[in-house]
Amino acid sequence: MMEEEMGTSAPEKSDAVNNAAMPVEGQTALPEGLKASMPAATQRQRTQNSGAAPAAARSVASAVNEDKAARKKAEKQLKAWRKERELIPVMIRSYCHAKHGTKGKVVCEECMALTEYALFRLDKCPFKVNKKFCSFCKIHCYKPDMREKIKDVMKFAGPRMLPTHPVFAFKHVFQMISYKRKLRSKAKAKKDV
Repeated sequence: MMEEEMGTSAPEKSDAVNNAAMPVEGQTALPEGLKASMPAATQRQRTQNSGAAPAAARSVASAVNEDKAARKKAEKQLKAWRKERELIPVMIRSYCHAKHGTKGKVVCEECMALTEYALFRLDKCPFKVNKKFCSFCKIHCYKPDMREKIKDVMKFAGPRMLPTHPVFAFKHVFQMISYKRKLRSKAKAKKDV
């Protein structure tokens, strides 16, 4: 009888109430008893708010995609730094095996100290992003005695990196050649001015 007065049948009314009372993100589902007693204004508000959930989900998804892109970019920018961090201990180990007679992954105390110092300096490097080789750097952060030791290691182990790490070795050679060309052209430009 009441249903006839309102102009809707029972199934239509319950569908309208159930659809209007759908939970939205951040809201909990309403118990059956509350759905029927919910004022029409609240039902409309809940229906209008249901459109906000997909928009919020889209904004969260775009934020996640942006975060992934930023991480991928940072990973790419730190790639050379990480590769150098992996290869310095390899170079010091090959130097130590040849010069100090150690075997396996074991190095002498002097070379262990040099490895720890080199890795510490790499961790503190202000040019980690898109890092070039330390020999290109204008800031020399090594102590003079450690710098001489690492130069000896690089002179010895550098040419021997071709069989074990050919891509890294050739990349280093090509970057060194282009760097020296830039220095020569800058020096020539200064001389001409």
